Amino acid sequence: MSTKKKELLADLLSCLSPLIQPITPAGGDVPRGVAKAIRRLAEQIQLQQAKLARREAKAGPQAARQRLTEELLGVVNTYLGEDAPADDRSADRLQQSAAELADKAAKLRARQEKSRAEQSLVPEEVASAAEGPATPPTPVPVRRSRKRPAANPG
Repeated sequence: MSTKKKELLADLLSCLSPLIQPITPAGGDVPRGVAKAIRRLAEQIQLQQAKLARREAKAGPQAARQRLTEELLGVVNTYLGEDAPADDRSADRLQQSAAELADKAAKLRARQEKSRAEQSLVPEEVASAAEGPATPPTPVPVRRSRKRPAANPG
């Protein structure tokens, strides 16, 4: 069993322990059926997490910007708490500001990734140019075969 799955099982067991405690004998293990159901639940959670990760990897920059916008709005709304704007106009402005900020952050992140990629290429190019052209292999002298006179059958 992988360590991630073990950690997930431990988390599930710790969360479900108050519910499992009445059916577990004193000092005993979790009943087999319950343990099996928790293992299956852990497997399903891992599958869903993997699917979500693949979907996010495929989604592209537009989905990343949308996700960042939603996260920013969540942070701002949490910060504002009860003071969050109730009217539609203020909520729309807040949405628009969060979208603009997410767009700028995504562009900045793309520029940083591009510059990192360019920087990682420069040392290799400089190193290969400093080495100079590869030296050609030394030629091997050609051995000439001697011609033997053909044996006369006669």
